[in-house]
Amino acid sequence: MAQATAKPDGRSAGALTGKLLTYGGLILLTLIFVAPLLWMLSTSFKPNPETTQLPLSWVPKQFSTEGYSTILNSGSQSPALRWFLNSIIAGLAHTALILITASMAAYALARMEFRGKRILFAMIISTLFIPPIILLTPNYQIVDQFGWLDTLLAVIVPGAAGAFGVFFLRQFFLSLPKELEE
Repeated sequence: MAQATAKPDGRSAGALTGKLLTYGGLILLTLIFVAPLLWMLSTSFKPNPETTQLPLSWVPKQFSTEGYSTILNSGSQSPALRWFLNSIIAGLAHTALILITASMAAYALARMEFRGKRILFAMIISTLFIPPIILLTPNYQIVDQFGWLDTLLAVIVPGAAGAFGVFFLRQFFLSLPKELEE
């Protein structure tokens, strides 16, 4: 029976080989996932004709920021800064609205005692099993009837009463000791 040779620090050669293979595999996976991002970054600094020129090159032959200036300065054609601002506004408003609505329901379900509490919680949680695509048409019709089409309200309001926020906050309230409230 052969024994693995132990290093002075107590590790065997097999453990060291396994560690090297693991790190080698992780480095390879990192390169596979990061390479498209690096290619995108490299291509963003090439002039338009060079992006499709063969042979392909990682480093731009001519460094250019014309793509960035086109997007940022095109005004009404593609207002990227306005799109970014709209995303920030919609995200913050949606988060605030979910926190307001879900925290009240979650607190009641976590701290108060009333008849039908478990059934109500089960009904709220069961809505998580409804695929969101099913709600697309009814949400569109409701948003249209309110006259919110093409506004930020159409993005912010429909998902404000989601079950996930209630579940998540209920679990948080249950983890807090009751003495904290007193």
